[in-house]
Parts: sequence; structure tokens; C-alpha cells
Amino acid sequence: MLSGDECVPTSHCGCSHHGVYYKEGETFYPTEQEICQCLSGGTVKCQNTSCPDGRPGKVIDGVFQCPLQVSSTCVATGDHTYVSFDGMAFNITGTCSYILTQTCTGDNATSFTVTIQKEARQKGKVSGIQALSVEVYGVTLTLKQGERADVMVDSISHHLPTILREGQVQVYVHGTGVLLRTDFGLIVHYDLVQHVMVTVPQTYMGRLCGLCGNYNGQRNDDFQLSSGQLAPDATAFGSAWKTTDTPCDDTCPKDECPTCPEEKVAVLQRPNYCGLLTAPEGPFGSCHRMIDPIPYSQSCIHDLCMMGGDTHVLCQNIQSYVTMCQHAGVTVGAWRTPSFCPLTCPANSTYSICTNTCANTCAGNATTCPQTCTEGCQCHQGFVFDGHSCIPEEHCGCFSDEEDYKGDPHFRTFNGLDFDFQGTCTYTMAESHGNDPGLVPFRVEAKNDIRGGIQSVSYVSLVNVDVYRQRISFHRNEVGKVRVNGEVTLLPVLLADGKVRVRPSGLCVALETDFGLRISYDWNWHLLIDLPSSYFRHVRGLCGNFNLKPLNEIPEAGDNITAIVTWAKSWKSADSEANDPICWDYCDGTCPVCDEDKKELYGGNQYCGIIKKSFQGPFRACHNIVKPQDFYHSCLSDLCLSDGARSILCQVLETYAAMCRKRGAVVHDWTPSGCPLPCPENSHYEPCGNACPATCSDWDSPTTCDQPCMETCACNTGHVLGGGQCVPVSCCGCTRDGRYYRPGEEFWGDETCRSRCRCDTELGMVVCEDSRCKPGEVCAVVKGVRRCVANSRSICVATGDPHYTTFDGHRYDFMGTCVYLLAGLCSTDPTLIPFAVTVENNHRGSHLVSFTKVVTMEVYNMTLSLSQEHPRKVKVNGVLLDLPFTHNQQLQVSLRGVHGFITTDAGVTVTFDWYSYARVIVPNTYAGAVCGLCGNANGDPHDDFVTRDGRRADNETHLGDSWKVGDVPGCSPGYSEGCQVCSDAQKRAYRGDKHCGLLVKKRGPFAACHDVIDPTPYLDDCLFDACLYEGHQDTVCQAIGAYVAACQSQGAAVRPWRTTAFCSMGRLGGLGRVGGLLEGREGHRG
Repeated sequence: MLSGDECVPTSHCGCSHHGVYYKEGETFYPTEQEICQCLSGGTVKCQNTSCPDGRPGKVIDGVFQCPLQVSSTCVATGDHTYVSFDGMAFNITGTCSYILTQTCTGDNATSFTVTIQKEARQKGKVSGIQALSVEVYGVTLTLKQGERADVMVDSISHHLPTILREGQVQVYVHGTGVLLRTDFGLIVHYDLVQHVMVTVPQTYMGRLCGLCGNYNGQRNDDFQLSSGQLAPDATAFGSAWKTTDTPCDDTCPKDECPTCPEEKVAVLQRPNYCGLLTAPEGPFGSCHRMIDPIPYSQSCIHDLCMMGGDTHVLCQNIQSYVTMCQHAGVTVGAWRTPSFCPLTCPANSTYSICTNTCANTCAGNATTCPQTCTEGCQCHQGFVFDGHSCIPEEHCGCFSDEEDYKGDPHFRTFNGLDFDFQGTCTYTMAESHGNDPGLVPFRVEAKNDIRGGIQSVSYVSLVNVDVYRQRISFHRNEVGKVRVNGEVTLLPVLLADGKVRVRPSGLCVALETDFGLRISYDWNWHLLIDLPSSYFRHVRGLCGNFNLKPLNEIPEAGDNITAIVTWAKSWKSADSEANDPICWDYCDGTCPVCDEDKKELYGGNQYCGIIKKSFQGPFRACHNIVKPQDFYHSCLSDLCLSDGARSILCQVLETYAAMCRKRGAVVHDWTPSGCPLPCPENSHYEPCGNACPATCSDWDSPTTCDQPCMETCACNTGHVLGGGQCVPVSCCGCTRDGRYYRPGEEFWGDETCRSRCRCDTELGMVVCEDSRCKPGEVCAVVKGVRRCVANSRSICVATGDPHYTTFDGHRYDFMGTCVYLLAGLCSTDPTLIPFAVTVENNHRGSHLVSFTKVVTMEVYNMTLSLSQEHPRKVKVNGVLLDLPFTHNQQLQVSLRGVHGFITTDAGVTVTFDWYSYARVIVPNTYAGAVCGLCGNANGDPHDDFVTRDGRRADNETHLGDSWKVGDVPGCSPGYSEGCQVCSDAQKRAYRGDKHCGLLVKKRGPFAACHDVIDPTPYLDDCLFDACLYEGHQDTVCQAIGAYVAACQSQGAAVRPWRTTAFCSMGRLGGLGRVGGLLEGREGHRG
């Protein structure tokens, strides 16, 4: 039977609930207060769900989530170390029972008390934590040292996991310890040896007391007693928060707790001991910015000193810091080895540095698992944790429900390896690999380009992300937009049923997935890829393998450029060269270098030096969090190779500032360095603005943002982002299928162009109507826009003296030298873009022949001219401009080979070689709708001789003169008589291979094209022109070049035909400028 999108046995059919079908085993949320599960046999089981303090929750990506809470953590670790909620570290050497924290005010906050019992100290031993107790909701839960499988609930032993009061209190194994959590946000983690971590939500600020302090955001009053006074020292503070359960010692005698000798401290500070915790390049360097390692390092040194360097104590201290880092969501490096702190796992399980035991237990979905992982033993596939060990899932008993890459051309891998690579092709930056079914497949590609003609400097210009069967692309300078499966879409965008979110974030675009992949691109050069730790060793590409071993990422690399290029080339995308045939992997031979004078200049504080300036520098607070050296060196390199371009400097500084803020560092104003941020209309500059700005699609985005602030152009009051611009709230457009559209915007609403849609702001919604493409059109995506595109085209050619070939293939000669309409729109069809193409011909030595002198196109209320007088330039509205030229993405004028191309988004193209070869190319949507010397493009060559007034022309002169649209000084009409001045005998002299005969040579360079395009008409034109000019080679070359262009436009193969003695490229000046579609490449593309 069909169940959703798959066929299943009838016995495994799902459930129907309120008219909606769910698969067997599926968990769903019919309301925001109810969670249901489809059981076997079609039974639906539901229960209520809610957030702490009655706050509303939301179903996000199919999972019920409560609003994120700001929290703080207090720690008791090692022999005597404590860190308060407000971050003050202190030592208490007593071995009593202490109140770590408890509620001390009589308001409506749920009350609780957390106490610890320290071990009685023995000489030469450290005092661990013997027991932990939590009093909450009228019950006392006690965990004891070493007892991993049980918890005491009011003196009665319960196997883990234990769930009380319908989920209000949950206790379960998490990693190597046990975690207790409540529905109001209290989380207590105990490693069952010597480390306790208590986390409370921000709602308890100022309401707590105990060794953890009062949680008021100030460290200077953390030694506050119950009387409100401050204790004189840590010992007195600890004594004040003792419980009266049993006699104990408040201090440790000096003979039992001697001061550690300096020489011993020096040994224990080495990286193979406690120094591993503080090593910047060590496995925990990524955590230093989040969790200060100094208290843990000092505790480690103290404990090891007391225990004589005991390895078990060392491992336990390091594990305590790892627990803190992972609780904070930091990915730590692999630190255990078979010979250093190995962790023994039970049968059917394997050690993992990042696992979530809670998510794979016999309790199933009954427990609320933490979002962050922890190191521990992960059960093998098909096994689950029952509180003691990993057992087959079917053996479970009954259960009762009661947590880089940057621009030119610098790379930093996931493992922290830095290298440079200047390739300009498309490369795989990161992709998932392996056969882990729990990981979502993805791929991130990036393409570089060069700017300013400097081959040694490349920048990220395109980013492709493949995930959930979607291709999401970011193109340089397409600010506020994203391409989804090729279609240009305004931000923000929700895809794959909300599993992928793409939104503006500061000066960048951010892509976020439900499995933790996050990508940021600044639409210019800087790409950042964040991966969750679940992809550890399951990713590959230029960003590395994420195995936390940076030195083995590039085989035999070091400073070996060849090895780096060879390795990087292996990650070139399969279709890279097909999309960009001239891309390259290595700059060969023309790379500039940076001299010492430039290095000294650009290394000063007016340039790159500002990055590492420590005294009153704008980034000084970030130096210990994000190392400035790497950014400084990248900046110095980029500025040297771009001759100090201020825009490059600004990009580097913006990137470093963004990275600092992302890590939580304060960045002072650095804009005086000459990098003002020009903010668009209705916005203003903010050095630390919200990273999730309000948009027309999501006004509440700032209130749910969990990202650090960032430099941005914030919309003014009363405005929100709409399509990359700040618009008044009242001027917002429409959202449909997770995509935003501007007011009045029209688009195709499906992939087959059967539904035409429009954003109707009066209705406040998108309105669609049935529609379809015209006959001869197909639905396709062109330049990011879905549209109806002609499936064929027609070409009209004017070449030589000139010889005309209409859209429908009728050939004739006309020698008038005035201004004539070559082709233009003569229909009232409102769906067609109006245009007109005119030509002005001139005589060259003989009044019996004329050549095209000027080609002019009028379109989009603009006039563009290509003329013999100004080769390789275009005149736009009378102003002479260099190529290339673009206008509002509606038209482009570019140079291809020796031809100038005027290309419009309507599909009409005009080409001219600035000598005598002109073409007009129209899509078949214009069939029967055009007129002029080129005919009507209706497919019938017999009706092309039609004059302006609709009558059939008597001859070529009658036809041509009827389409005259302007006079120029000295112009003359066409000639109807006397044009044939060469006899057949005279033409025969030019039929040889050294002249026009090359066109029809059976084994010549054009033989492969003969079956595609008949060369006979081109031979006739060539003989006609060559005879009139007495065999002048330039005329022959131009005639042959016309055939080459026709062949190449049809994709036919053409072999090299020019030699140094015959039609060499050096003759492409003056009269001899002729040739194919891409002169000089005929033999390459065919």
C-alpha cells in the first residue's frame, strides 16, 4: 500500500488524525500545546506539551521548541575550584556539604536547592564530590559518586533514565556523566567524580544565593552572605554556606595541602600535562574564547601536584574542561589516544568525542535531550542504551512516562590550516561523505574570478549549495537576492519545508539548515562555512576533512605550491570547465610580486597594521580571541597585489570585524581608517546591529535572533527589508511558498509556465491565473528568471557588397548607400519588445558596390551604434563608450572575437564586425512580427520581397529603396541595372584554393560544415566581390569569414584555415578586418 511517498506492507500503514495522514512512527504537533505519535495499527497517542512559565512554544522544522533562554553556568570542579554564575573563580579547600545555589527570594519563581558533599580529605589525595542533591518540586534527587545507573528519589533508588511529574524533572545519562534538567530551565551535570555544572536561565538573575553567588552580573559582590554582608575571604564565604548535616573541615592543613614547588609547576604546565588546556594550537584552542581555561589549568596543576602527577587525575581535569566547552556548544579537538587518557567503552559501543547518548535510549522520545553533544560511548547501529549498557533495541523493557574560507585567495580549513590557492574554476569547498545515514548530504561549491586584470589575485564570485535536492546559489553583486535552482529570488527564502532558511544578515547573506550547516557570503569575496560537530571526519573538500589534524590535510604540502595546486585541482567540480572554459588552476608566468617598500607601506597603521594595533587599536579586544596575524598577512598580500586598493583594505577589515563579533569580541569603531559604509536609502550605519533584521516576510526576526551583533546598514524606523532594500512597512510585497515578491511583480508560479502570478498589494497576496507559453516557446530559466523562451531563432545577414540573406533564407544584393531599416518590430503584440535595426552603407572605390558602414539599434528608448569609424567601441545616445557596456540588465554590448554583440533580454541580438558583416538574430516569438530588408521571419522565403506599404517589390532596388528611413550627405539609391560587371570567365580566375575555391574544397577546412550549411551561395558572393576588387585578398578573407561565422553559429566544425600568407590575423585591420564568430578559435570550438 502507498504510505505517503513509499509503498509499505498493509500492516505498517499509518494513521489519520483530523483528516491528515501520518506515517507509522511519525511524531507530529496538531497544535502548539499537543504532541502526538502514530503507533502501529493506526492508533494515535497524544499528550500535552508546554514551555516553562507557560510561555508559548513553536513547531520549527517539525520539532516543538521553546524560546531560547539566556543562561549562566556555575562550576565546582577538582579539589577546590569554583566559578560563580558571574564568572568569578575562587578556591575553597573545605570538605563539607555546601549549598551551591538556591532560590533566596519569595517571588513566583520555582524554588530549588543544589547541594554538594565533598569527600573527606586524605593525605596525598584530592577531595572530589561525593554526592550531589537537588531539591525541586517537593522531592529530593541524589546522585552519588561512581553510581552511573541510578538516582535516589526521596531515598528510593530509581534506574536511569528517570522522569518525574510528567516530564517536569528528567534525569538521564549524558556522555560520561549524568544530567538532571527541569522544565523551567535548571540543568545540573555531574561527572560522578569531581565536576558539577549548574546552569540557570536569566529569569533567576538576582534571585539566587550560595557558593555560586547572587547572579546579578557583577563579580565584586559574589561573596555575599545570607545577611547581605560580604565575606572577608573565600574560606569564610564557604563556611557560611555549609549545611549542618555532618562534621567537616573548613580548611586544609598545610601538611596535607602543601604549596606546589615552582619547578613542579613548570613541569605540569607543559603540553603533555595541564598545559594542554591552554595551548592556543591545541585541541581546545577553539574553546578559549568561550570558556577561560586558566581556572581549569590552575585546578589541574594543583590536583596533579597533590597527586604526584597521577594520570587519572590529569584526564579527569581535562575532561572537566571538555564538558564545559561542549556544553557551550564549542567543537573541541580529539585529545584522547590509545596511550593518553583512553576511554573504555562497554560492548556494542564505540568512543565518540561528540555523541548524544540521550537520543538513543530505551526511553525513546520520553526525554528532552540537550542540543549540544558530549564525548562518550556511542551505541552501534541497532543498539540502544538502557542505563547500563548498549543492548539490542528489541530487548528494551517497559518504560513509564512520568549545542573558512575567505576571499583572495586565502583558505582556512575546518581544522585551522591556512593556505593560498588562486584557481579561478569552480571547486568543491565542502561536501559530506561516508555512509552515516544520520547525516544530511550536502555540497558547497565556490568559483573564483580575477579582478582588475591581476592574475595572482582571485576572489569568490559564485557560491553553490546543494542540499535537500535544492541548488541555492549566491552570485557576486546580486545583493538581496539568491538563485534557487537557477531562478533569481528575493530574500528571505524558506526551502525544503522550512529545513533551509536563507536571509540577509548584516552585510552578508546567511544560509542555515535544520542540521546545523551555516553559510555566510558577503556578495563580494568572503565565504564562511560553519559545520556542526556531527560531521567530524565526514566531510571533505578544500575546507579539509574536519578530523582536527590540520597537518595531514594537504598531502606533502608544506610550502610546496605544486603540491597545493595538485591537491586543489582534485576538488575542481566536474562541470567547471564546461561552464567556464578559460578558467585556470595556477597563475603561470605573469604573477606580480610585492617589494619590500610596499610591504612597509601597507603594513603601517594606515593600512593593514590597524588589524594588529594593540594600543588603542579598534580590534584590540579581539586579539586574544581571533588571532590577528593571519588576517594581517592576508591583508598585506592583497594590498600589495592590488596596489593598495582601498576597497580591498576595507573588505579585509570588514571580514576581521565580522569574525570578531561572531566570537563575541568587542570591536571599536574602525571606520576612520577610510572605510565608510555607504548605506542605501532609508537606512543608517550601525557598528553592532542586529544580525537578523526585520523583513517584509518576517517582522519578528530580530526578537528570535540568536546570532551575535554585526556591522550593518539598519533600516530606519518604520522600514523593513524588502528584496534587499529598506521599504516602508506599508510598501511590503507578497510572500508565496517561502519566497518574497515586490509589489506588482509578475512571475511564473510553477516550473512548467502554466500559472502566471502577480503580487497584488491591494489584496495583500499573490494572485495567479492559468496561462501558458506561446506556440514555439518553451518554459526555461534564463539569467535566473523563469520565462517563456523561443525554441528556435532566425538569422538575417548583410555582408560584402552587401549581400543580404533574409531571416527565411532568401538571398539578394542591394547597393544603396542611404540609411535603411534592416529589421524591426511591425506588430502590435504587447508581449513583444519593440526594436529597430538600421544600416548605413557606403561605397569603397566603386559606385557599383556598397558596404555596411554603420549598424544602429533602437531599443528600450536607447540608441546604440556600431560603426567603421570607431572600431571596438559603441555609441550610446550619441556618446562614444568603451566595451563592455550594460544597461539595467536589459541589454549588453560586448566584444566576441572581432565582432561587437548587442544582446537584449528580449532575445534579439545584433552583431557587426566594424567592417561589413552584420547580423540580426531574433527568436521565433517574433515570427511574422518583423519587417525590413530582412523580411518577416515567418518561415516562407517567397514573401520576403515586400515593400513598406505591403506590396510585392519589382526588384531588389525597389525593395531596398522602400525601406529607406534616412538620408546622409552623398547617399545614393540602389542600382537596378549594370550591377553584373564580371563575366563567368572573369570569376573563374578566383575559383582556386588560393581564393574563393577554399570554401567548397571537399577535404578543405570547411568540409565538415558543408552538410550543415550549403557553401554555394557564399562561393557566389565571394566570386562576385573578388572579381570586382580584382582578387584583393582582404575581400576574399571577408567573404570566407562570413561562411566561418555561419558554420560556427550552427556548431559545425571548422578547421584552422588562416596562415601567415593567407588571411592572417595580422590583417584584421582596415579593409581586412573580417572573420568568424570567435576569430582565432575556429579550430577549438568547431
